Amino acid sequence: MMGCSRTLLILVLAGFLSSVPSTTAVREGDEVFETVQPNGVFYVFADKEIQVVDPSGLKVTKSITTDQSGAPLTNAQNESRTWNDATFLEDPATNKYYVFINEGDIYTNADGSEYSYVTVIDTLIGEIVGRVKVGALPVHGYSVVQLKQFWSHSDIDGSFFVISLDNINATAASVADFKTKTGHGKLLLDDSLYPRAYATNVNEQVIEEIDLPSQKRTNSFNYTSFLPDPSVCTGTHSVTYSNISQHAFFECADNMGVFEWNTVSNTFVAFFSNITGYVSAAPGDDEVLVIGYDSNINILKPQGNGVAAVPQYTVLVNGDPDLNPVYWSPSTSSNAEPATDYVVFLALKQNTNIYNLKAAAVFNVSVTDDSYMSAPADCVYANSTQKAGSRRLLDMDMGSGTGGMLLANGTNGLPQTPNCGACAPGVADANPADYDASLTGLAYVNFTAIQADAKQGTDATAMLIPAGAIAQTVNGDSDANQCSYGESDRAAKRGGPWVATVADFPQSSLYVVDGATQKVHGFVPTAPHPAKIAWAPFRGDNPPVAAAQGGAGR
Repeated sequence: MMGCSRTLLILVLAGFLSSVPSTTAVREGDEVFETVQPNGVFYVFADKEIQVVDPSGLKVTKSITTDQSGAPLTNAQNESRTWNDATFLEDPATNKYYVFINEGDIYTNADGSEYSYVTVIDTLIGEIVGRVKVGALPVHGYSVVQLKQFWSHSDIDGSFFVISLDNINATAASVADFKTKTGHGKLLLDDSLYPRAYATNVNEQVIEEIDLPSQKRTNSFNYTSFLPDPSVCTGTHSVTYSNISQHAFFECADNMGVFEWNTVSNTFVAFFSNITGYVSAAPGDDEVLVIGYDSNINILKPQGNGVAAVPQYTVLVNGDPDLNPVYWSPSTSSNAEPATDYVVFLALKQNTNIYNLKAAAVFNVSVTDDSYMSAPADCVYANSTQKAGSRRLLDMDMGSGTGGMLLANGTNGLPQTPNCGACAPGVADANPADYDASLTGLAYVNFTAIQADAKQGTDATAMLIPAGAIAQTVNGDSDANQCSYGESDRAAKRGGPWVATVADFPQSSLYVVDGATQKVHGFVPTAPHPAKIAWAPFRGDNPPVAAAQGGAGR
């Protein structure tokens, strides 16, 4: 997957929040380390290279190009290893401070079974010290800080594989009696829920409850009987938790809604059929953001236990936001209460390829001229279930919006629009000259006025700060008869006072933003295609060796 030029959206939610008990809004489990102290380094995972970046001095202090055995960071095809979720985890008692990252490449055993790896980095020396076999295709990973364990979710196996900090070379343990189907899934962690956790699967209509210390499934709850139509919400994807209500919020994997679950009684609370998207609890847990695939962010207000959350308002976010928000607040703790304001950062993924900016996807339109093109990169599709007419390519998710459709052929039997979509010049080569980096960047929206008069449907205006453009990926199932895009994502991560995001254009870089001012502190050139980021705070009296070398930046 190509690391995408990333843009940040900064939503300044300057709300006046009520005082609530201190809690931890957990997404990957390592949020607690984002604010333990202001100094640290970012680990940037790029093509065949991992770089340690000093965000304050804006320099690369070390580059890692080999693993614990001295092998290059390549897969079986001699391509760069594919980087997925990365998290930090520590055990001060044993002086262990590690970054774990899932590798997305799949390997095959002699018996035909499949597996992947998790790479382990010792942040005190800035070197890879382990590579652990796990279930195939691990995407999401979590730091379970109470147990000092890294939990890796296999999308092929459908279960979690557990690596203990005290023995990173041991075989990863699989969570017992877990999934009946393979599928992409996530884990819900929260201090208030511990030792329980909940797991999702996009292919199952059940909620899985897990006992973390024993690594066993303890309950499965089928939620379909509570839905107005049991055929919707065919699985669950993202999940979050509010300590205000002690409810969990689950995203329906088919984008058909969000439902609320009482974790005290393990009972269904409410179904929001008109609110869809990725769910995330804000600092303080008193607001749940639902980041829609239609670029709308809906805000839900949790109530008391057993009472359904109340929709507050909707914010329009242009620029194709990534679904993983990063929060910043002025307090030393990312979740200290009472909070008075916070900032949520969203990376933007807008396609700024110059051939696509004005192009359209044209459906079921009779075109007799083989050279038909109303814009340089129009895609004319035949036999489509779409309504006749056209839509801007910018408004479409080409990875799924084309859904197996084929380009219309002319009388010569060839596609009438061969240079459309992902087949447009410059897409495959990621030529910087073919991307307009001025159209995306950093934006922020002040929510103070909106919260003062919160109404469903309120729009906010985002202020854009240009900061690089995204390199679009090509759909792996696409070919010259479809020209559809793949799913692009963009990493962003908080570390102390900074929020960092990766970029491809004008050059491969890590952009560093001051969370307090929402201004770009600067950028650091990186190895090609930076894809993922981890934050490693300085521990002890001195910075780690990897952060002290300096001067090695590109």
